[in-house]
Amino acid sequence: MRKTKSDAEATKLKILESALDIFSDKGYDGTSISDICKKAQITKGALYWHFESKQALYTYLIKSIFDEIIERSHELDSYEDQPLIALRNFTKNFLNEIAENETYQTALKLFVREFKLDTSDIFSDLIEDLQKSFDLAYIFEQSIKSKNLTDILTAEEYSTLYNSLLDNCIINWLWSTEDFDLVERGIKNFNYIFRLDLNKEKK
Repeated sequence: MRKTKSDAEATKLKILESALDIFSDKGYDGTSISDICKKAQITKGALYWHFESKQALYTYLIKSIFDEIIERSHELDSYEDQPLIALRNFTKNFLNEIAENETYQTALKLFVREFKLDTSDIFSDLIEDLQKSFDLAYIFEQSIKSKNLTDILTAEEYSTLYNSLLDNCIINWLWSTEDFDLVERGIKNFNYIFRLDLNKEKK
């Protein structure tokens, strides 16, 4: 029977779900294509039809999750008058999705763990691509131009500060023995860092 487009998409989804489970259990280096095929109950040929290598599969898996979030960040373009408030709302929604989505949590844990262990350029290249895609410097450029932020930092430096805030909050939540509300902590930290400038905007 000839495979349809929906069959191919279903197989691809099965590959991605199985790969995430196996990568999370065995790590990137400890996972083989055979492991993933066995878990997904498909042939190697079926997997290679979708992905040319384990690295390509891993990269697609991580990027597909982040791309959903990056796509939502484009909504910030329509909030030129109140960029910081828009960014705070985006941050709240982003953290809420992580808190409620176990797939995101598993993928983030895997990515952070493997990035720390990586001795090649696979993960450093991937994170560099993700950082370029998730560049929010323009938000801070708008805020500085409208004098909602001081120019004590450049837009790029504000963006780095924001990313560090977000990364640290998420990583602490994923691995901390302390039980805290990710969204509440993240927004509290955001408000603290930008508190003087947020006061200049209409809430």
